[in-house]
Amino acid sequence: MMKGAVKGQWAGGKGKGKLQPGPAQQQNKVEPPASVEPFRSRLKRAMQQKYKTEVEKDWILYLTEKDEDGWNSIVQCDKFNLPYASEGPALNSKQAEENAAAVAMKAEFPALYNSAPKAVKDTAADLQKWSEPKEKKKTRRNSWLD
Repeated sequence: MMKGAVKGQWAGGKGKGKLQPGPAQQQNKVEPPASVEPFRSRLKRAMQQKYKTEVEKDWILYLTEKDEDGWNSIVQCDKFNLPYASEGPALNSKQAEENAAAVAMKAEFPALYNSAPKAVKDTAADLQKWSEPKEKKKTRRNSWLD
C-alpha cells in the first residue's frame, strides 16, 4: 500500500477491473425520455428509421409565419405525399411547428402517431396552450423614465 493512501482507494490495485451494476441499479432503470418526446423529434426519428439514413438538416422543412391571427406552420419533405399544415393559428412558432409535425405523423406514420402518449398528442393539439411572453420587470435603473 502506498504511503498516505486510504484503504479502498487505488493503492492496492487488487480489483478485477470490471465494474458491473449491482441489482439495485438494474432494477431502478429510468424510462428514456422518448415517452414524452415531441412530435418534431418523433417525425425525424420515424423518417430515419423508414429510409435508413441520417436526416439532413434541411430534409424536413418547417415554414412558419406569423399573421394577425397567430403563428401557422407547414412541414414538408420530398419523401412526404404532400406538405402538412398546422390545424390553426398558434400562440407561438414552436407550438405551430409541433402541431404541423403531429399532422404529418398522423398521415405518414399512423401507427406511430397512435402509439404516442395522450399527453404528447394533447400538447401538440392545444394551439392556445402556450402563454404570452411575460413583460420584462422594471429595474430601478430605468423606473424613473415612466
